[in-house]
Amino acid sequence: MSRSRLVHARFAEWVKHTPDTVAVEEHGRTLTYTELDSVSDAVAHELLKRGLEPEEPVAVQIPRGAAAVVAFLATLKAGGCYVPVDPAYPAPRQRSMIEDSGCTVVLENSDIDLEMITAVPVPPAPIDQARLAYTVYTSGSTGTPKGVMVEHRNICALLDEPILGIRSGERVAQTVSMSFDVATFEIWGALCNGATLVIMPSGRDITTLADATATANLDWMFLTTGVFHLMVEHRPDALTQVRRLLAGGDVLGPEQFDRATELVQEVLINAYGPSETTTFSGLYATDKPVNHPSVPIGTAPRGETLIIDTQGGEPIGEILIGGAGVSRGYRNQPRLTAERFVPDPTSTLPGGRAYRSGDLGSQSGNLWYIHGRIDRQVKVRGHRIELPEIESTLASHPEVTAAAVRVCDDAAGDKRLAGYVSLTPNSAISGTSLLDWLSNRLPDFMIPSGLKILNTLPLDPNGKVDRSSLPPLWSSRDELPGLGQYTAPRTQTETWLAELWGSVLDIDRVGMDDNFFLLGGDSLHSMAVMAALAEAGSPVTAEEFFTNQTVRKLASLMTWE
Repeated sequence: MSRSRLVHARFAEWVKHTPDTVAVEEHGRTLTYTELDSVSDAVAHELLKRGLEPEEPVAVQIPRGAAAVVAFLATLKAGGCYVPVDPAYPAPRQRSMIEDSGCTVVLENSDIDLEMITAVPVPPAPIDQARLAYTVYTSGSTGTPKGVMVEHRNICALLDEPILGIRSGERVAQTVSMSFDVATFEIWGALCNGATLVIMPSGRDITTLADATATANLDWMFLTTGVFHLMVEHRPDALTQVRRLLAGGDVLGPEQFDRATELVQEVLINAYGPSETTTFSGLYATDKPVNHPSVPIGTAPRGETLIIDTQGGEPIGEILIGGAGVSRGYRNQPRLTAERFVPDPTSTLPGGRAYRSGDLGSQSGNLWYIHGRIDRQVKVRGHRIELPEIESTLASHPEVTAAAVRVCDDAAGDKRLAGYVSLTPNSAISGTSLLDWLSNRLPDFMIPSGLKILNTLPLDPNGKVDRSSLPPLWSSRDELPGLGQYTAPRTQTETWLAELWGSVLDIDRVGMDDNFFLLGGDSLHSMAVMAALAEAGSPVTAEEFFTNQTVRKLASLMTWE
């Protein structure tokens, strides 16, 4: 099999080699490589009829699934650059991504007919390996998301990594949002290697995801850190059915990592890397416990380099990432691109560049470790978040005079966002109302678990917000806004459920009419509750949980007393 540097050309090779192999499987429905090729050809023809130019961006505003995969592949075949736009994002954010990327063509669900077959192949376009393949948007420190431009050769370099050696006929899980860069590994890792891409349930409902994992016969699967921790704690049986498991997006707990090495069938991989260097830039693969206070990020994949930019001989410094995975830069942001994409001091090629990751790291032998950040970027629930983006959005509210956001740990050691604001005189807006307002402007993973209103935000001697002096978001239920009068649980079921919520949310007491999300709950915490309910023999679905957000209502669904 040749090693083309074009993504769709690699897919085409497998169409010839394994035409009848299942390429995509979703809810029992399948598309073979031949069928996926034909359907994507039909969509590519439509794009070319619209006059799509080389590298022209195409917004793919389609939910996660086979239709989105078709749209991505068709865009590449037509010579364009796809821009994943998650339809679950707030409408203003979707518009911002489409406008910033310059998309004049938008593909929606109605544009994709999985039964549409064409006998006319798309003529090969004169595309070089440095042509853009996709632009993915990440949180931006200026208050707007920034687009990372990734080329065909960047993706192909990722696919050439031996640790990620997916083989023909294997089954690769697709679990993350199409707007999350790990989808690059899932989709193209499968389709450019003759494997089957299995569209799995969302991690929003860990019980459903675990049940599907236990029966899907998966060779490869990626889980974000929070979901990985929950699976290890609550559904280890599911992980025993996975051959090779990758986890990442945030620092992995060494205890959970070591336990998982005993669960997976072959290899557990800590996967590290920013979108700017094409998904993974550090991989630590093992079948044995690390027995170390932190999990290493391993070594750089083939074609990558990791460099520590140290000051004064210190053993810890900023990690610079060079090599074939380094993307083109940020769309419409030449100054930021110049700041973060710098000459690679180790490159032997003219014009070699390295990306300043902002991560602090150290090296011990051939293993690397992460020690935090040099800036205010954080990772929560697998997503990179620029705290200034949340702060600037909050501060844009007409009744907010100042805003600050920080990260704190909950009782389980998982990260949550805490927000603080001061208001204009005579303002009567509540923290709950502000969070509702914010949720219409930012994705759910960027919404603080709670918001505290202060008379003034603490300042340091330079007049800047002193985040180290911000008070705890809350220490008891009575400090939380919008809950109303406390009503004690009445039944054994309600009492058990209230105690479970209090443990998960680190709250001293929970009333039977308290709203889970007003208590500071989020999707990750809800997964922990649903997993505990399933273990107790009374599972509920994600839809049932999100429509029954109080102890009283949720207890009414439980099947034991």
